Amino acid sequence: MIAAPSPEGPRRRWIPGIGVLCASGALAAALGVCVLHGRRAPAARVQAESTDDGVVRSTEGVDGPCPAGMLLVEGGTFPMGSPEGEGEADEHPLRRVTVSSFCIDRHEVTVGDYGVYWERTGRRADAEPDHAPLCNWGHGDRAAHPINCVDWNLARRYCEWSGHPGGARRLPTEAQWEFAARGREGRIYPWGNLLPGARACWSGLLPRTTTCAVGTHAAGATPTGIHDLAGNVWEWTADRWSPSYDPAALRDPEGSTVDSGQRVFRGGAAVVSVASALRTASRGRNAEAMRSRAVGFRCVQGPR
Repeated sequence: MIAAPSPEGPRRRWIPGIGVLCASGALAAALGVCVLHGRRAPAARVQAESTDDGVVRSTEGVDGPCPAGMLLVEGGTFPMGSPEGEGEADEHPLRRVTVSSFCIDRHEVTVGDYGVYWERTGRRADAEPDHAPLCNWGHGDRAAHPINCVDWNLARRYCEWSGHPGGARRLPTEAQWEFAARGREGRIYPWGNLLPGARACWSGLLPRTTTCAVGTHAAGATPTGIHDLAGNVWEWTADRWSPSYDPAALRDPEGSTVDSGQRVFRGGAAVVSVASALRTASRGRNAEAMRSRAVGFRCVQGPR
């Protein structure tokens, strides 16, 4: 059972035959395939954000503690979740969580990034994203768009690949993702507390059926320069979903130890038309095997 949503959030319902939790109204219509439900890093010498092949080649962090293309999130304590009476039922209880320092991808993993991995690991059929008109894989004009139509295990295996600059990475925990998006001050959205407007790649202003090239909505970045944590694609996290947070897990939590059969994704997507889905506390969930045009990912390394 899904608890009744609060007045602050979108209503969600089960769609028979798809097994995906959706927002009703404009969000459900836009999705087509519905979907459930510190300080700045070392000196920015950022060059080409992405190239024609979609591979992000920013030099951010080359001389710092993080590999190229990643930014340092310095550890700290922040409010994770939503206060009573706000948000969805699974965003509670609100708790103060401490997260160790880690590195995070400045951008969502692009089609070009994933293509390099796919080529270098032997073009395996079981590592290939879906081909479809609204999937970005196989479309030459979307190399700089986020990879989508990948299930949780494809995302996990990409991050854990040892061929990345600086070595293997992994999917972020929910706490890491929310801390990167929210900051110590508990921002409602990655950029602050103002409504999204034109800051994100979403359908609140103009209905969208496809994603945007990563980093093209600079006003929606966090104060430390992490792009597209709201909009473009939801992002898989490492954690299993549970209907509430463990109030005792207050330092580097790693999600539920009970296998719910579902993994959490965060951040909203281009097809979303309701601002509440782009909040830093908002959670989505689905089975590990689910592939959707609205879901992609980014990686982390650490804690450090």
